[in-house]
Amino acid sequence: MPSIVYIAPSSGLYGGIRIIFEHAQGLARRGWDALVVGPDPPPDWHTFDVAYEQRPIFEPGGVPTADLCVGTFYTTIAPAAASGAEHVFHLCQGFEGVHREYAPILHEIDAAYARPIPKVLISAHLQPVLEERYGATCYVLGQSVPTEIFTPGPFDDSPAVLRVAVVGPFGLRPKGIAEALDGLGRARAAGHPLEIHRASSLPLSPEERALGQTDVYRERLSTSEMVAFYQGVDALVHPSHDEEGFPLPPLEAMACGAPVALTAIRPFAVLPDAAVVRFPPATPEALVEVVAQLRDPATRRRLHAAGLAEAQARSLDAVLDRLEEAFAAEGAPTSSRAVAG
Repeated sequence: MPSIVYIAPSSGLYGGIRIIFEHAQGLARRGWDALVVGPDPPPDWHTFDVAYEQRPIFEPGGVPTADLCVGTFYTTIAPAAASGAEHVFHLCQGFEGVHREYAPILHEIDAAYARPIPKVLISAHLQPVLEERYGATCYVLGQSVPTEIFTPGPFDDSPAVLRVAVVGPFGLRPKGIAEALDGLGRARAAGHPLEIHRASSLPLSPEERALGQTDVYRERLSTSEMVAFYQGVDALVHPSHDEEGFPLPPLEAMACGAPVALTAIRPFAVLPDAAVVRFPPATPEALVEVVAQLRDPATRRRLHAAGLAEAQARSLDAVLDRLEEAFAAEGAPTSSRAVAG
């Protein structure tokens, strides 16, 4: 079987890191000789059934040679290209170049993306951006969610107090967390009984504490703990800005049966209207009406059912089928499963 190496930029507690490992793990189950390498020790927040090696990925010879090598962040593209692999791909979960925080290093990002390396994209909205800016060859994979892990909990269509989850680090502007807390505070002031449940990879910041809106704060939850977190809330509000790729929390919450409200941004356009409530980004005032919708029993039942169906439809196998089709289109080897398909 062919061999493949994924280069992870870190093993930090991020959904994008989990996706890297899940893709490699899925290919290993198809018979690939799959390996993930990175500069950090293995993740301590999830157990992955795929080989991992901590290696000096930025040094010569730091990335072992395989039939295919996949860079997964702009910093890992050069090591992937230097690995000696016959075929190199770039797994792109979001485009770093649109973040204004990255403006001082945009030249480095441009250099990485300008390499003539095929891009395999999680989000379809990135395809025209990368094709126009870099003349890139792009293949759209879509996002998946492991519904064997993220499973539904009890569902209440009319909770007396709406427990609202907001997931992500407070200090990262594109996450929109401060705006969500502001908006949920306005909904409280308008008479909607709420509990705000926060989950983040980082400790509670003084700035968030000072807002006085967060009722429950959970830090560095493992994957299994995140399942329990989603099962213990009545809704997720996800306030991302357009710079984001396709963050996982909406699909994870849907898979756990929680109704979802999210911003009307391009990365989320692929989600059907029946499965979500949408609101404009950076508009805290809009959340008063959003909360009213999330409290309506009929709306909650619709979002619960449609969200579960959407999550169930986003299997890893379908994503890996499209990934292997991209490999084949570029003349790279594939598994016997892909050939049979």
